[in-house]
Parts: sequence; structure tokens; C-alpha cells
Amino acid sequence: MLRALEAETSPAVYLPLLQVPYPFLSIVVRTSGEPTRLASALRRELRAVEPTRALSNVRSLPEVLGTSLAQRRFTATVVGTCVLAALILAIIGLYGGISSWWGSGGARWACGWRSVCDPPTPSA
Repeated sequence: MLRALEAETSPAVYLPLLQVPYPFLSIVVRTSGEPTRLASALRRELRAVEPTRALSNVRSLPEVLGTSLAQRRFTATVVGTCVLAALILAIIGLYGGISSWWGSGGARWACGWRSVCDPPTPSA
């Protein structure tokens, strides 16, 4: 049974079901249509072969993979959100630092200008 993508594979030996009864059995069926529509036919055939067994938990492969990848998808979403928040905060911090530095005359000082030597600005 496919439980998770990161699960270790173990050696398998195929034995007849009547020789070694196992309480849980996984059946994989390839179909061109919707897998849930095939469930009633599978139940009918299983009842004909083994009347004491029941078919449950019929799922498609995308559902199995979605369940297996749900934890990774959630972790990636949380990490991506934190990275985006950090990037936004860094941009805001850089903008605030540069604008305050620029507004205080830091840019003129860095370029070698002195506030005394600046030409007077005409007032409107």
C-alpha cells in the first residue's frame, strides 16, 4: 500500500491469498474512466471471489499523492509566506533608511557637498 512518497520500500513476496490470509489488502486497478465509478463493479467481483472481504477506501492516484504531499505543501506555503514577509520588511526598511539618509543631507555629504555651499533655493 502506498502510504507516503518518502517511505522506505521493503522486500515483497507474493503469496496466494488463501495460503496466507492478510487482514488488509491493497488492490491497484488501472482504468480510463473515473475510479469511483468502478468501485461497485470491484465490490461485486471481490464478493464473488472472497465473500468475507470488504472493499473500502477507494481512491484515485492523485488523491493518494495529494494526501502524501499535503505536509510538504503546507511546509512550503508557510516558508514561502515567511520569506515574502521578510522580503517586504527588508524593502520597507531599506526605503526608510535611504529616504531618511537622503532627506537629512547624507547624500550631499557623501558626494562632498557642504550645506553652507549649497546654492539657495528660490522660494515660490
